[in-house]
Amino acid sequence: MIEIIATEHQPAGIVINPEFAQTFEMFFSLGYRAYTADGMSQEMTMEIIGKVASGQHQLETHNFVFR
Repeated sequence: MIEIIATEHQPAGIVINPEFAQTFEMFFSLGYRAYTADGMSQEMTMEIIGKVASGQHQLETHNFVFR
């Protein structure tokens, strides 16, 4: 379980965490799949992650389970 914050608690002048997508890519390259750690347990895809990283989509959680 990992907390990965996309937009909150970033340094001044940074809107979106520049390592957000890279963090998921690293785990995906090792064969992991990611899911939100909430009641929905939504699977995260690179399409969703790309939209979050570009500011087109917001997630309701910062916590993810990698399995």
